[in-house]
Amino acid sequence: MLDLYLLFLKLVLSAVKERCRKEFTILNDDAENLPDALPVYYKRDLKSLKNKIETHEARCRICIQRKRIVCTAVAVCSSCNFLCKECIHEHKSQYPDHEIVSLLELSQSDSDVMHHGLLKRQRSRSFTQKARCSIPSHFREPAQQYCLDCRIFVCAKCEEVHSSHTLMEMQQAAQVCKQSLIDKIPNVRVVHKRVAGASRDVQITKTSIDDQEAVLRSSIEHAFTKLLKILDRRKQEMISRLSDISNEKIKRLRDQEDELTRLAAEFERLEQYIESTVNMSTDYELLHSYKFIEEQSHSTQQKGSKLPIQPVEAANIALKNSSESHLRDLSLKHLNIFVEQANASSCTAEGAGLKIAETEKFARFSIKVVDKNHEPCSWIQNVTATLKCVDNDFSLSTEIVESSTNTYEACYSPQFRGAHKLSVFVNGNPITGSPFSVDVTKPLIELGKSQGTMYGVTGPRGIVVNKLNNILVCEWNGHKIVEVDKLGRQICEFGKGEVHHPASIAVAEDGSMFITDAAGKECCLAKYGEDGRLLKKIGAEGKKVCEFLNPRGVRIRENKEVWVCDRDNHRIQIFSLSLAFLRTFDISQIDSHLEQKPKPNDVIFNKSGNFYITDFGNHCILCFSASGDYRFSFSGNHTMNQILHGPECIATDRDENLYVTETGNHCVSIFKPTGELIRTFGTLGKNEGELKFPMGILVDKNGSVFVAELLNNRIQIF
Repeated sequence: MLDLYLLFLKLVLSAVKERCRKEFTILNDDAENLPDALPVYYKRDLKSLKNKIETHEARCRICIQRKRIVCTAVAVCSSCNFLCKECIHEHKSQYPDHEIVSLLELSQSDSDVMHHGLLKRQRSRSFTQKARCSIPSHFREPAQQYCLDCRIFVCAKCEEVHSSHTLMEMQQAAQVCKQSLIDKIPNVRVVHKRVAGASRDVQITKTSIDDQEAVLRSSIEHAFTKLLKILDRRKQEMISRLSDISNEKIKRLRDQEDELTRLAAEFERLEQYIESTVNMSTDYELLHSYKFIEEQSHSTQQKGSKLPIQPVEAANIALKNSSESHLRDLSLKHLNIFVEQANASSCTAEGAGLKIAETEKFARFSIKVVDKNHEPCSWIQNVTATLKCVDNDFSLSTEIVESSTNTYEACYSPQFRGAHKLSVFVNGNPITGSPFSVDVTKPLIELGKSQGTMYGVTGPRGIVVNKLNNILVCEWNGHKIVEVDKLGRQICEFGKGEVHHPASIAVAEDGSMFITDAAGKECCLAKYGEDGRLLKKIGAEGKKVCEFLNPRGVRIRENKEVWVCDRDNHRIQIFSLSLAFLRTFDISQIDSHLEQKPKPNDVIFNKSGNFYITDFGNHCILCFSASGDYRFSFSGNHTMNQILHGPECIATDRDENLYVTETGNHCVSIFKPTGELIRTFGTLGKNEGELKFPMGILVDKNGSVFVAELLNNRIQIF
């Protein structure tokens, strides 16, 4: 109760604080005209003031304060209090801005203009004068102070009891309490807004339910009106059908009856003729008529034998399922009222669009909406989905349409390549599996348009992505290795003075780097640490083990072996990660149909372990199984005259398609794993989208293709 009282008091103080300095006109002494923010006891204070004026009991407050002879007040100051004749002039000289109104003028006026501050001060003084101690045994003692700890009035006798408490003069205590209440107003306002918001939500929900009730009521009336029409129409149809069946049966029976009556008459005539002939004819007449009687008898008996003795139609017309319970079950089965709400944790989604997508193409998936019992929800639910790009936080809303009772179809068209998060919500809650990880790539058929260019590299040849997702570039003419980010900003460089013509580079899982140096007699295979420090270097020019003739591509297989394409020795030398020699893979005699011995420029492995080698000498790609068995070779599309010329480096995407750079055609060709040409992009030139001696190539996880151009001194991104 105390809390409620404090809350009420705070609201009152807040209202008074907002309007205490405003003037209001009170008509006909009616307190109903007072503003809502003022407490109702202003009416009492106003009546008390007017009573003093009318009975001449108003006393000059200045005289009372100065302990002079108490004089009857003749005027009132709107800012102070009652004044006598002697104090009016003194008060005007001290406070010239105060407004003084005579009591005579105030009492004779039709309307009372009274400042709220006067009423408030008068009420405060009356309360102060009447304040008594809160202890029942001291209830006659005037209160001297107020205990903030006990929140009671304290007289002089109780001061020792409350000596350890916080005691204040009433005016000071009132200010402290007032400030405390004012400080609580923001919290009350916050709670008030929340409660008001909840109330509005309840009202909205109630209105929605009322609207739904009205709609459903109309639907029910319409459904049963329609049902009555259907039943009435069905009744007429059944009665008409009954009449048709009955008439048809009766017609058949009537025809049968006519035929039988006619036949019975013939038999009767025949019977009479035979009897008359037998009884009344002579022998000559009997014999003369015998043949005719026999023929008539035979013909009539044949007609009679064709007709059944019993009627062909039976009175078996009946009404099926005509009981009242059947009609009741029929209406209950198809019409029912229920509350339906989808449960997001029970809803599911399926479709290719939840996993993969292509830029600027529509990806689709479906959402099945069910309740907590996994029953379909026929009522329309709020189903939304948002696609968000991980790299740049770009969000895209998907289009969702209801395709059936509890299934929603969604589609979206991503604009950026890379990893995305697809969030699906039902009634504001995520469904099972949300958010889904979607990998967005660029369609192969759309490759060829330059998306960016990295300059500042001198004769780039081999390129690879390291652990930090940065690009390592072998500068053939710069005689070093540089590391750049995806925006082309150089991060660091190393190997200067240690490698002369770096051709290719590979990165192990621990960050160590392996580089082939095709610098003539100084050709070698070098190993660098993750920090760019040279760890080991092996090799020299020659044909023996650990010797090279023009070494080119280098790859790491299953993070165990280092494969080096020893181009002019027609072989691949295989080392451990510590650069210990393991074995040699000789390809000089693998296919007798080749014009010359293969010259391996680069090698790549797919997910199943199969590997492909670019043969620079025969302008083709050699395909081998995981165990090293030769399978086949391919060199482009001869029908369309798109033949490989000078294949240099090779890369694969997530679908195991092969990307081959051609230095002879200055382009990039894309093949399926089986060797079919998908498409070719690029042509000789320096503009964007054009290539000049493309060498190194890589495809990142987002489907972007990076091509190093040896003579254009740049790396283009497609």
